Amino acid sequence: MKLKVHHNVWKIILFIGIVLLIIFRFDHFTAIVKKIGTAATPILIGLALAFILNIIMVKYEKLYFPKSTRNRVVKSRRPICLTLAILSVLLVFYFIGSMVIPQFIKSVQVLVASLPELAQKAWNFAIERGLDPTQVGINPDMWNQPSSELVQKAMEFGRNFMGGFLNVITSVFGVVTNILMGFAFAIFLLGGKEKILHSIGRVLKAYLPKEKVITLYRNAAVFNQTFKDFFGGQFIEAIIIGVIATSGMLLLRLPYATMIGSVVGLTNIIPIIGPFIGGAIGVLLILLENPIQALVFAAFVLVLQQIEGNILYPRVVGSSIGLAGIWVFAAIILGTGLFGLVGALLAVPITASLYKILKYDVEKKEEALREKIKKDYDPEIVIVEHE
Repeated sequence: MKLKVHHNVWKIILFIGIVLLIIFRFDHFTAIVKKIGTAATPILIGLALAFILNIIMVKYEKLYFPKSTRNRVVKSRRPICLTLAILSVLLVFYFIGSMVIPQFIKSVQVLVASLPELAQKAWNFAIERGLDPTQVGINPDMWNQPSSELVQKAMEFGRNFMGGFLNVITSVFGVVTNILMGFAFAIFLLGGKEKILHSIGRVLKAYLPKEKVITLYRNAAVFNQTFKDFFGGQFIEAIIIGVIATSGMLLLRLPYATMIGSVVGLTNIIPIIGPFIGGAIGVLLILLENPIQALVFAAFVLVLQQIEGNILYPRVVGSSIGLAGIWVFAAIILGTGLFGLVGALLAVPITASLYKILKYDVEKKEEALREKIKKDYDPEIVIVEHE
C-alpha cells in the first residue's frame, strides 16, 4: 500500500512539474509544438485522408462479392475498393471544380472590367466628402491610360512584390508536397490497416493492464464512431444546402448560382461559422455586379440558415453529436482561436467524443455508488453477509 501511495505522489509531482514548465516556458513550449506540427503535417493529412477514404472503401468492400471466399476475390477486394474510393473522391472534386472554377474566372473578369467604374465611384465619394483622393492613391483615370503605361506600372508592381510572389509559390509547393506525401501515407495505412491495428494492439497488451487496454479500445471506438457520424451528417447536409442554395439562386435569377451555391454548401461543413463564411463570399461577389441582388442574396442566406438550423441540422447531424448548442458554440470558439479553420472543423467532434467518454465514466461511477449504497443499507444483503 505504501509503495502504491508513494508511486501516486511521484505521479502528482511529475504532473505539477510539467504544468509549471509549460506555464513558465510557454513560448518555448509553443515553438516546439509548432515545429512538431509542421514536421507531422503530411502524417496528419494522411490520417485525415485515410479516415475519409476508409469510410468509402468499407462501403465498396461490402458490395464487392462480400460472401465470396475465393482467393482471387479476397486478394483483389482491398486494392480494387481502395482504388474506387480514391476515384470517387477525385470525381467529387472534379465535379465541384468544374462548376466553381469557370464561374470564378468569370467573376474575376467582371471585377477587372469594373475597376475603372469602381475607381471613378471612389473618386466621387471622396470629393463629395471634402477629401483629397490622390493622398490615398485614388485616380479614376489610371485604368484608362494607354496599355503600355499600364504594362509598365504592372511590371514595376511585379518587381516590388516579387519576393512575395516567390513566397506564395514556395508555400503552394510546400502544400502540394505535403498533400502528396499524406496521400501516399494514407494508401499505405489503408493497404495494411488490419496488420497495423493488430501490431498496435499487441504493444498495448504487452505494456498496459487489461482494463486500460479495454478502456483505450472503447474510447477509440467512441472517437471513430462520433467522427464518422459527424462528418457523414455534415457532408449530407452540405450537399442538401448546396442544392437548395443553387436552386434558390437560379429561381431568384442571381448571378454565379452554381459557384456560390457550391461554396455555401462546402463551407456549411464547418458548424455555425461556415454558413456565414459562404454567405459573405457570395455577397461580395454579387455586390461587384449588382448591390440590390447582393441584398436579395443576403436575405436568402438568412432564410436558408434558419431552415438549416431548425430543420436540417437537428435531423441530419444533431443526434450523432449529443452536445447542447452552448457546448458546440464554445468548442468552435476555442478551436478557431487555437487552430484556425482546422480547429473550427474538428472542435465539435472532438468535444462530442470527450463528452460521451466523460458521460460514460460518470454514469459508471454513479452506478457503482448506487450499488454500494444499496449493499450498505439493504437489510437482506446485510443479513446474508452475516450468515
